[in-house]
Amino acid sequence: MSTLYGLGCDLLDAARVDALLNDHGERFVQRILTDAERSEFERRGGAQSRRGVLYLATRYAAKEALAKAWGTGIGKELSFQDVSVLNDEAGRPVCVPADALKLKLAQRGCEVLVSMSDEQTMVMATVMLVPQSDRPRLNHEQPSTRKEEQ
Repeated sequence: MSTLYGLGCDLLDAARVDALLNDHGERFVQRILTDAERSEFERRGGAQSRRGVLYLATRYAAKEALAKAWGTGIGKELSFQDVSVLNDEAGRPVCVPADALKLKLAQRGCEVLVSMSDEQTMVMATVMLVPQSDRPRLNHEQPSTRKEEQ
């Protein structure tokens, strides 16, 4: 049986993020998103587009879910800048930890799995902290069995 080191979930009304953007503008974006995330946020239209707001809201929810899985919440041991929530080549969300969090994860022997969803006005994220060796490989991560043509 696999070990689960932590589980966190966050549900968020995107209107709350929209209001925070209106009140705090770029300062709020810089507090929540890392540099890598900010470039994707801008690519999606930034604070002026629904896609941008949902992108920011899902990242906010994912980081809150991570802090809940960690057991401390944001502020005590983790900050919003400790992890980038990006998408891999297949579109799957992945947590890319900054160096300090990478060290903490290695000390615990675990890695972060994240799932996010948005639907019109609501976003949600779930994070699991699992042992590094227990993570199942996804189809697109499997080594290719096709022989290369010469």
